[in-house]
Formats: sequence, C-alpha cells, structure tokens
Amino acid sequence: MRGATRRLLGLARAVAANSRRLRDDVARFAPGARRAAIIRCGAPAVRPGPAPAGLPRRFALCASRRTVPKGLDIMLLAWSQLAGEGPRIPLVLCGDDRSNGALGRFARRLGIAGLVRDLGRLPHRALQGLMRRADFLVLPSRDEAFGLVLVEALAAGIPVLAARVGGVPEVVRG
Repeated sequence: MRGATRRLLGLARAVAANSRRLRDDVARFAPGARRAAIIRCGAPAVRPGPAPAGLPRRFALCASRRTVPKGLDIMLLAWSQLAGEGPRIPLVLCGDDRSNGALGRFARRLGIAGLVRDLGRLPHRALQGLMRRADFLVLPSRDEAFGLVLVEALAAGIPVLAARVGGVPEVVRG
C-alpha cells in the first residue's frame, strides 16, 4: 500500500489536507505531500432538528464513535473523578458504539452509569439539535487528524473541551 500510495501521490497534480497533522502524516510515506495545501473544513450547513426527548436540562455532550483512539474510556475515568469531588455533570453520548457495550459496562463499574446517557447513532439534524442544547462538547481523543465535530460545535456556538492531540489545536485555539 505504501508504494501504491506514493506512486498515486506522485501522479497527482495537487494534494491537499485538512490539517498540518494530516499533511505531516502523509508526508512520512510520500515526501511530496510536504508541499500539500491546507484547506480547512467548515461546518456543514444543516438546519438543526429537534433534540431527543427526556434529556437533562443541562449536560455535556460527547459525539464520537466508541473506539479506543477516541479516548472515551479516559473521559469516563475523568467523569468519575469529577463526580467523586462534587460536580455531577450529566454526560450525553451519541455515535456508533463499536465497543459492543464495553463503555456502558465501564461506566457501571465506575459508578457513574446514572450520569451517562447513550443515545447511539443519531441522524445529523438530530445531532445538530442536540449540540445546540448542550452546555459544552467533549472530545477526549487519543489521536485526531482534524475533528470535524469540533468545527460543528463551535459553529453551533457551544464551547469545546478537547484533548490537545493531532489536528485539534488547529481547530481549537485556547
């Protein structure tokens, strides 16, 4: 694959990436990509739909797949420590559960299952409606090339709390 990708990039008239991090990753196996243009993504123009019913009045939102690189296990550990120190902030999760329920079991073992509500995968309009109701968005990724959900949250006017990894600092300035 490396050789094929390198040949393909060598044939390209132009190469673009959505972050310096992604450009640098590609340049490791295709040095010509070091000259790639950085073209930032904007938030898609979507009319928000209604948020799901029965949510707490105030909550934090994490919109992410349940995979190891996304770091949701680290977030739950932090949430349990926070809850143990006093602030019990409800956390709403949405996105594909590729952990086969492991994250929910982990929340139960940590004693914070009552603080976590998992909505699963939502249509994009519903996610946009949910985002506009959240107090803030959390993205605890171990690695993130860009983080489009951060752009969407910022466009919706909600603050974000994100790990300083990959392309995230290019999206979130702080």
